[in-house]
Amino acid sequence: MNLPIIYPTTLSLLTTMYCTAQCLNCCFQCSPKRKERMSFEDIKFYIDKTVSLFPTIQLVVFSGGESFSLKEDLIQSVQYATNKKLSTRIVTNGFWAISYKKAYSILKSLKEAGLHEINFSTGDDHQEWVQYDNIVYGCLAARSLGINALVNIETHPNSTFGRDIFEKDERIFPFIGKEMHNPDHIKIMQGVWLPFDENTKKMRDAAPKSYRSITPTYKSCETMFHTISLMPNGDIYSCCGLTCLQIPYLRIGNMKNSTVQSIISNQFDDVLKIWLRTEGPVRILEFLYKNSPDKLKQIDYSKHICEVCRDICVNRKNIEKIKENIKELLPNILIKYNLLYSSIKK
Repeated sequence: MNLPIIYPTTLSLLTTMYCTAQCLNCCFQCSPKRKERMSFEDIKFYIDKTVSLFPTIQLVVFSGGESFSLKEDLIQSVQYATNKKLSTRIVTNGFWAISYKKAYSILKSLKEAGLHEINFSTGDDHQEWVQYDNIVYGCLAARSLGINALVNIETHPNSTFGRDIFEKDERIFPFIGKEMHNPDHIKIMQGVWLPFDENTKKMRDAAPKSYRSITPTYKSCETMFHTISLMPNGDIYSCCGLTCLQIPYLRIGNMKNSTVQSIISNQFDDVLKIWLRTEGPVRILEFLYKNSPDKLKQIDYSKHICEVCRDICVNRKNIEKIKENIKELLPNILIKYNLLYSSIKK
Protein backbone atom coordinates (compact mmCIF):
# COMPACT_ATOMS: atom_id res chain seq x y z
CA MET A 1 0.00 0.00 0.00
CA ASN A 2 1.26 3.44 -0.87
CA LEU A 3 0.64 5.22 2.42
CA PRO A 4 2.28 8.20 4.09
CA ILE A 5 4.60 6.92 6.82
CA ILE A 6 4.32 7.76 10.51
CA TYR A 7 7.93 7.57 11.68
CA PRO A 8 8.71 6.50 15.27
CA THR A 9 9.63 9.03 17.92
CA THR A 10 10.29 6.63 20.81
CA LEU A 11 12.81 3.80 21.19
CA SER A 12 11.84 1.43 24.00
CA LEU A 13 14.63 -0.89 25.18
CA LEU A 14 13.64 -3.95 27.19
CA THR A 15 17.14 -3.91 28.65
CA THR A 16 16.86 -7.11 30.68
CA MET A 17 14.51 -9.96 31.49
CA TYR A 18 16.05 -10.16 34.97
CA CYS A 19 14.01 -8.63 37.77
CA THR A 20 14.39 -8.50 41.54
CA ALA A 21 10.67 -9.32 41.72
CA GLN A 22 8.65 -12.17 40.31
CA CYS A 23 5.19 -10.68 40.04
CA LEU A 24 2.49 -13.24 39.34
CA ASN A 25 1.15 -11.27 36.39
CA CYS A 26 4.34 -9.83 34.94
CA CYS A 27 3.62 -9.12 31.27
CA PHE A 28 7.11 -10.21 30.21
CA GLN A 29 7.40 -13.03 32.77
CA CYS A 30 10.58 -11.53 34.20
CA SER A 31 12.13 -12.95 37.37
CA PRO A 32 15.41 -13.28 39.33
CA LYS A 33 16.05 -16.46 37.33
CA ARG A 34 16.10 -14.78 33.90
CA LYS A 35 19.57 -13.94 32.55
CA GLU A 36 18.88 -12.17 29.24
CA ARG A 37 20.14 -8.59 29.24
CA MET A 38 21.68 -5.92 27.06
CA SER A 39 25.28 -4.91 27.64
CA PHE A 40 26.30 -1.26 27.36
CA GLU A 41 27.76 -2.09 23.94
CA ASP A 42 24.42 -3.61 22.90
CA ILE A 43 22.55 -0.51 24.03
CA LYS A 44 24.92 1.81 22.17
CA PHE A 45 24.53 -0.26 19.02
CA TYR A 46 20.72 -0.34 19.28
CA ILE A 47 20.51 3.41 19.85
CA ASP A 48 22.91 4.19 17.00
CA LYS A 49 21.25 1.80 14.56
CA THR A 50 17.70 2.93 15.39
CA VAL A 51 18.56 6.62 15.15
CA SER A 52 20.38 6.05 11.85
CA LEU A 53 17.28 4.34 10.45
CA PHE A 54 14.82 6.74 12.07
CA PRO A 55 16.26 10.22 12.79
CA THR A 56 12.80 11.11 14.15
CA ILE A 57 13.59 9.31 17.45
CA GLN A 58 13.36 11.77 20.35
CA LEU A 59 13.01 9.58 23.44
CA VAL A 60 14.76 6.45 24.71
CA VAL A 61 12.96 4.38 27.37
CA PHE A 62 15.01 1.98 29.50
CA SER A 63 12.68 -0.72 30.76
CA GLY A 64 12.73 -4.38 31.73
CA GLY A 65 12.71 -6.51 33.79
CA GLU A 66 14.45 -4.29 36.28
CA SER A 67 16.57 -1.76 34.44
CA PHE A 68 18.38 -0.64 37.62
CA SER A 69 19.99 -4.09 37.76
CA LEU A 70 22.23 -2.83 34.93
CA LYS A 71 23.92 -0.57 37.52
CA GLU A 72 26.76 1.45 35.93
CA ASP A 73 25.68 0.36 32.43
CA LEU A 74 22.36 2.15 33.00
CA ILE A 75 24.08 5.41 33.94
CA GLN A 76 26.39 5.15 30.93
CA SER A 77 23.44 4.39 28.66
CA VAL A 78 21.49 7.43 29.85
CA GLN A 79 24.60 9.56 29.32
CA TYR A 80 25.07 8.11 25.83
CA ALA A 81 21.48 8.92 24.85
CA THR A 82 21.83 12.39 26.34
CA ASN A 83 24.99 13.02 24.31
CA LYS A 84 22.90 12.25 21.23
CA LYS A 85 20.41 14.91 22.35
CA LEU A 86 17.70 12.34 23.15
CA SER A 87 15.31 12.52 26.10
CA THR A 88 15.42 9.58 28.51
CA ARG A 89 12.98 7.69 30.72
CA ILE A 90 13.54 4.77 33.10
CA VAL A 91 10.87 2.29 34.23
CA THR A 92 11.55 0.56 37.57
CA ASN A 93 9.95 -1.22 40.53
CA GLY A 94 11.98 0.96 42.94
CA PHE A 95 13.74 -1.89 44.79
CA TRP A 96 16.87 0.25 45.13
CA ALA A 97 15.16 3.19 46.90
CA ILE A 98 15.45 1.75 50.43
CA SER A 99 15.78 5.24 51.97
CA TYR A 100 15.49 8.82 50.80
CA LYS A 101 19.27 9.25 51.12
CA LYS A 102 19.96 6.12 49.05
CA ALA A 103 17.38 7.06 46.41
CA TYR A 104 18.78 10.60 46.14
CA SER A 105 22.33 9.34 45.76
CA ILE A 106 21.44 6.90 42.99
CA LEU A 107 19.20 9.32 41.11
CA LYS A 108 21.75 12.14 41.40
CA SER A 109 24.14 10.15 39.20
CA LEU A 110 21.37 9.60 36.66
CA LYS A 111 20.34 13.25 36.77
CA GLU A 112 23.93 14.24 36.05
CA ALA A 113 23.86 11.80 33.13
CA GLY A 114 20.79 13.63 31.78
CA LEU A 115 17.79 11.58 32.97
CA HIS A 116 14.49 13.37 32.30
CA GLU A 117 11.84 11.01 33.70
CA ILE A 118 11.40 8.00 35.97
CA ASN A 119 8.32 5.76 36.13
CA PHE A 120 7.64 3.58 39.18
CA SER A 121 5.49 0.45 38.84
CA THR A 122 3.61 -0.64 41.96
CA GLY A 123 0.39 -2.21 43.19
CA ASP A 124 -0.79 -5.42 44.84
CA ASP A 125 1.57 -7.74 42.93
CA HIS A 126 4.57 -5.44 43.27
CA GLN A 127 3.96 -4.88 46.98
CA GLU A 128 4.84 -8.52 47.63
CA TRP A 129 8.39 -7.71 46.51
CA VAL A 130 9.00 -3.98 46.94
CA GLN A 131 7.77 -1.95 49.90
CA TYR A 132 5.54 1.07 49.44
CA ASP A 133 8.07 3.34 51.19
CA ASN A 134 10.56 2.66 48.39
CA ILE A 135 8.18 4.29 45.93
CA VAL A 136 7.73 7.30 48.21
CA TYR A 137 11.49 7.74 48.69
CA GLY A 138 12.12 7.37 44.97
CA CYS A 139 9.46 9.91 44.01
CA LEU A 140 10.56 12.48 46.58
CA ALA A 141 14.22 12.14 45.58
CA ALA A 142 13.33 12.48 41.89
CA ARG A 143 11.28 15.60 42.58
CA SER A 144 14.13 17.14 44.60
CA LEU A 145 16.48 16.58 41.67
CA GLY A 146 14.07 17.94 39.06
CA ILE A 147 13.40 14.55 37.47
CA ASN A 148 9.85 13.96 36.24
CA ALA A 149 8.32 11.25 38.47
CA LEU A 150 5.27 9.12 37.66
CA VAL A 151 3.76 6.19 39.54
CA ASN A 152 1.71 3.57 37.68
CA ILE A 153 -0.50 1.50 40.00
CA GLU A 154 -1.80 -1.87 38.83
CA THR A 155 -5.59 -1.91 39.15
CA HIS A 156 -8.09 -4.77 39.06
CA PRO A 157 -11.51 -5.51 40.63
CA ASN A 158 -10.05 -6.78 43.92
CA SER A 159 -7.19 -4.30 44.27
CA THR A 160 -6.35 -3.37 47.85
CA PHE A 161 -3.57 -0.92 46.94
CA GLY A 162 -4.62 2.25 45.15
CA ARG A 163 -4.11 5.97 44.65
CA ASP A 164 -5.75 6.73 48.00
CA ILE A 165 -2.68 5.31 49.80
CA PHE A 166 -0.58 8.15 48.36
CA GLU A 167 -3.27 10.76 48.95
CA LYS A 168 -3.35 9.89 52.65
CA ASP A 169 0.43 10.04 52.99
CA GLU A 170 1.53 13.45 54.28
CA ARG A 171 5.04 12.93 52.94
CA ILE A 172 3.95 12.83 49.33
CA PHE A 173 0.40 14.21 49.09
CA PRO A 174 1.43 17.93 48.89
CA PHE A 175 3.38 17.18 45.71
CA ILE A 176 0.83 15.12 43.81
CA GLY A 177 -0.18 16.89 40.61
CA LYS A 178 -1.39 16.32 37.07
CA GLU A 179 1.01 18.34 34.93
CA MET A 180 2.83 15.52 33.14
CA HIS A 181 5.93 17.53 32.24
CA ASN A 182 6.24 19.46 35.50
CA PRO A 183 9.01 17.89 37.64
CA ASP A 184 7.54 19.59 40.73
CA HIS A 185 4.47 17.39 40.36
CA ILE A 186 4.50 13.70 41.25
CA LYS A 187 1.99 12.01 38.95
CA ILE A 188 -0.09 9.05 40.17
CA MET A 189 -1.86 6.89 37.56
CA GLN A 190 -4.05 3.83 37.98
CA GLY A 191 -3.54 1.52 35.03
CA VAL A 192 -5.56 -1.57 34.16
CA TRP A 193 -3.50 -4.59 35.26
CA LEU A 194 -3.47 -7.40 32.73
CA PRO A 195 -4.00 -10.87 34.17
CA PHE A 196 -1.49 -13.44 32.92
CA ASP A 197 -1.99 -15.99 35.69
CA GLU A 198 -5.02 -18.26 35.14
CA ASN A 199 -6.37 -17.81 38.69
CA THR A 200 -6.13 -14.04 38.33
CA LYS A 201 -8.02 -14.23 35.04
CA LYS A 202 -10.78 -16.21 36.75
CA MET A 203 -10.91 -13.61 39.54
CA ARG A 204 -11.25 -10.81 36.99
CA ASP A 205 -13.91 -12.69 35.03
CA ALA A 206 -15.86 -13.29 38.25
CA ALA A 207 -15.96 -9.57 39.02
CA PRO A 208 -19.38 -7.95 39.39
CA LYS A 209 -21.14 -7.31 36.09
CA SER A 210 -21.21 -3.60 36.91
CA TYR A 211 -17.42 -3.60 36.76
CA ARG A 212 -17.16 -5.44 33.47
CA SER A 213 -20.09 -3.82 31.66
CA ILE A 214 -18.66 -0.32 31.63
CA THR A 215 -19.12 2.28 28.89
CA PRO A 216 -16.81 1.34 26.01
CA THR A 217 -13.72 3.51 25.54
CA TYR A 218 -12.56 3.13 21.96
CA LYS A 219 -8.85 3.71 22.34
CA SER A 220 -6.56 3.30 19.39
CA CYS A 221 -3.10 1.81 19.89
CA GLU A 222 -1.21 5.09 20.19
CA THR A 223 2.20 3.41 20.43
CA MET A 224 1.74 1.59 17.11
CA PHE A 225 4.19 3.18 14.61
CA HIS A 226 5.26 5.78 17.19
CA THR A 227 7.37 3.32 19.18
CA ILE A 228 10.10 0.89 18.19
CA SER A 229 10.57 -1.73 20.93
CA LEU A 230 13.70 -3.85 21.16
CA MET A 231 14.28 -7.06 23.11
CA PRO A 232 17.75 -8.03 24.43
CA ASN A 233 18.37 -10.19 21.34
CA GLY A 234 17.52 -7.28 19.02
CA ASP A 235 14.03 -8.42 18.00
CA ILE A 236 11.87 -5.44 16.99
CA TYR A 237 8.21 -5.07 17.94
CA SER A 238 5.93 -2.48 16.39
CA CYS A 239 4.55 -1.18 19.69
CA CYS A 240 5.44 -1.19 23.38
CA GLY A 241 2.34 -3.26 24.16
CA LEU A 242 2.19 -5.29 27.35
CA THR A 243 1.23 -8.42 25.43
CA CYS A 244 3.54 -7.95 22.43
CA LEU A 245 5.81 -10.90 23.32
CA GLN A 246 2.76 -13.16 23.20
CA ILE A 247 1.88 -11.96 19.70
CA PRO A 248 4.48 -13.13 17.14
CA TYR A 249 2.57 -11.10 14.55
CA LEU A 250 3.89 -7.89 16.14
CA ARG A 251 7.53 -8.85 15.62
CA ILE A 252 8.68 -6.85 12.59
CA GLY A 253 12.37 -7.71 12.36
CA ASN A 254 15.68 -7.73 14.21
CA MET A 255 17.79 -4.62 14.63
CA LYS A 256 20.98 -6.53 13.81
CA ASN A 257 19.96 -7.22 10.23
CA SER A 258 16.77 -5.30 9.35
CA THR A 259 16.67 -2.35 6.98
CA VAL A 260 14.41 0.67 7.24
CA GLN A 261 12.57 -0.58 4.16
CA SER A 262 11.85 -4.00 5.69
CA ILE A 263 10.68 -2.49 8.99
CA ILE A 264 8.33 -0.07 7.23
CA SER A 265 7.05 -2.79 4.92
CA ASN A 266 6.26 -5.07 7.89
CA GLN A 267 4.18 -2.25 9.36
CA PHE A 268 2.56 -0.22 6.60
CA ASP A 269 1.77 -3.08 4.24
CA ASP A 270 -0.34 -4.54 7.01
CA VAL A 271 -4.01 -3.57 7.22
CA LEU A 272 -4.50 -4.95 10.72
CA LYS A 273 -1.67 -2.85 12.20
CA ILE A 274 -3.08 0.25 10.51
CA TRP A 275 -6.54 -0.63 11.85
CA LEU A 276 -5.17 -1.08 15.38
CA ARG A 277 -3.59 2.36 15.12
CA THR A 278 -6.64 4.15 13.71
CA GLU A 279 -9.56 2.57 15.59
CA GLY A 280 -8.10 0.26 18.21
CA PRO A 281 -8.72 -3.39 19.12
CA VAL A 282 -12.15 -2.92 20.70
CA ARG A 283 -13.63 -1.64 17.43
CA ILE A 284 -12.01 -4.55 15.62
CA LEU A 285 -13.48 -7.04 18.07
CA GLU A 286 -16.93 -5.51 17.62
CA PHE A 287 -16.56 -5.95 13.86
CA LEU A 288 -15.53 -9.58 14.27
CA TYR A 289 -18.57 -10.27 16.46
CA LYS A 290 -21.12 -8.08 14.65
CA ASN A 291 -22.98 -11.12 13.27
CA SER A 292 -22.81 -13.01 16.58
CA PRO A 293 -25.15 -11.22 19.03
CA ASP A 294 -24.22 -13.48 21.94
CA LYS A 295 -20.49 -12.81 21.53
CA LEU A 296 -21.14 -9.12 21.06
CA LYS A 297 -22.97 -8.98 24.40
CA GLN A 298 -20.11 -10.80 26.11
CA ILE A 299 -17.40 -8.29 25.19
CA ASP A 300 -15.66 -7.20 28.39
CA TYR A 301 -15.05 -3.48 27.98
CA SER A 302 -13.05 -3.33 31.21
CA LYS A 303 -10.16 -5.20 29.60
CA HIS A 304 -6.89 -3.46 28.82
CA ILE A 305 -6.64 -2.79 25.08
CA CYS A 306 -3.43 -4.86 24.95
CA GLU A 307 -5.37 -7.88 26.19
CA VAL A 308 -8.04 -7.32 23.54
CA CYS A 309 -5.29 -7.02 20.93
CA ARG A 310 -3.86 -10.35 22.08
CA ASP A 311 -7.31 -11.97 21.91
CA ILE A 312 -7.64 -10.83 18.30
CA CYS A 313 -4.15 -11.54 17.01
CA VAL A 314 -3.53 -15.01 18.43
CA ASN A 315 -6.80 -16.37 17.05
CA ARG A 316 -6.28 -17.54 13.48
CA LYS A 317 -10.04 -17.42 12.79
CA ASN A 318 -10.04 -13.70 13.54
CA ILE A 319 -7.19 -13.08 11.12
CA GLU A 320 -8.90 -15.12 8.43
CA LYS A 321 -12.15 -13.19 8.89
CA ILE A 322 -10.33 -9.90 8.49
CA LYS A 323 -8.71 -11.19 5.29
CA GLU A 324 -12.08 -12.31 3.96
CA ASN A 325 -13.55 -8.84 4.52
CA ILE A 326 -10.56 -6.82 3.42
CA LYS A 327 -12.31 -5.19 0.44
CA GLU A 328 -15.11 -3.96 2.68
CA LEU A 329 -12.74 -2.75 5.40
CA LEU A 330 -9.91 -1.18 3.48
CA PRO A 331 -11.47 2.09 2.19
CA ASN A 332 -12.71 3.16 5.63
CA ILE A 333 -9.44 2.23 7.34
CA LEU A 334 -7.36 4.14 4.80
CA ILE A 335 -9.54 7.25 5.03
CA LYS A 336 -9.20 7.26 8.82
CA TYR A 337 -5.47 6.61 8.62
CA ASN A 338 -4.96 9.55 6.25
CA LEU A 339 -6.99 11.80 8.53
CA LEU A 340 -4.88 10.65 11.48
CA TYR A 341 -1.67 11.23 9.54
CA SER A 342 -2.82 14.72 8.59
CA SER A 343 -3.55 15.62 12.21
CA ILE A 344 -0.15 14.29 13.32
CA LYS A 345 1.66 16.29 10.62
CA LYS A 346 0.02 19.49 11.85
